[in-house]
Amino acid sequence: MRIMAVFAHPDDEIGCIGTLAKHARRGDEVLLVWTTLGELASQFGDTEHEEVRRIRREHGAWVADKIGAKYHFFDMGDSRMTGGRDEALQLARLYATFRPHAVITWSDDHPHPDHRMTAKIAFDAVTLARIPKILNEAGTSAAALSPAPDLGGDAAPKAARTSGGWQLGATRYASTSTTRRPAPTPRCSLTRPTQWTWPPK
Repeated sequence: MRIMAVFAHPDDEIGCIGTLAKHARRGDEVLLVWTTLGELASQFGDTEHEEVRRIRREHGAWVADKIGAKYHFFDMGDSRMTGGRDEALQLARLYATFRPHAVITWSDDHPHPDHRMTAKIAFDAVTLARIPKILNEAGTSAAALSPAPDLGGDAAPKAARTSGGWQLGATRYASTSTTRRPAPTPRCSLTRPTQWTWPPK
């Protein structure tokens, strides 16, 4: 099984790192993806912009190494994401390359705009990833995904409808936040409900 976790900033993954580590340990291929470098994080104070970017990339590499995952950074701009087609297309091309069976991402009603935009492009990229003319419009030669992904999110992935087909389960990561409304319940498309634990057993 191939699991892709798509987050906005390095350190967003902490809420599901136990689940990702467990998948990697059982032999699943895990890819951590961040849509920004988290370069505006306040904990770095007056540290030079490029130094913060370097530290954040290092953080991602360290986390991926610790759990046995691969990683990928996009540079869509911390607190500058728009959720637009160009951003979704970047992620769609990564979907077409990695071909995930399940994606874990933010809930689309999270208070942080980058988290909402990351959720939006994660879902939009599913459609874009299966249309060759869209994937290849910039002269790339990415193979489109087929058949269309199942984003039902309430059941285990169904068997592929054609040979070489794939299914993408919509696993939505709900954060704990300081807002008064309760965080949405995560929906998981894996065979059994995932337990969010840290440290992994």
